[in-house]
Amino acid sequence: MDKSWEDIRRLLGGQMRRFRTNFIREQEGVWRCSSPTTLLLPNGHKIEVAPGTVLTRGTSFMGVELARLLDDVHGRDSKPQP
Repeated sequence: MDKSWEDIRRLLGGQMRRFRTNFIREQEGVWRCSSPTTLLLPNGHKIEVAPGTVLTRGTSFMGVELARLLDDVHGRDSKPQP
C-alpha cells in the first residue's frame, strides 16, 4: 500500500469500525449501507451515505475508496486474536 493510503487508514482509526456497523458485506469488495451514516474525514469534510447505497471496491465515493476501507477493517476484525 502506498503511504497516502496508510495515512488515511491511520487518521480514520476507530471511526471506521463504527462506520462499518452501518454496512452489510454482500461479497468481497461489495458493501450495502443499511442505515444512514457519516464519516468525518481528517480535512473536515463529511461523507454521508444513505441506506441502500452500494459501495464497490475500485470505485471512489466522494473521492475516497470506501469499500477498500471497509474491506480492510473487516479483514482486521476477522483475524483471530493471539
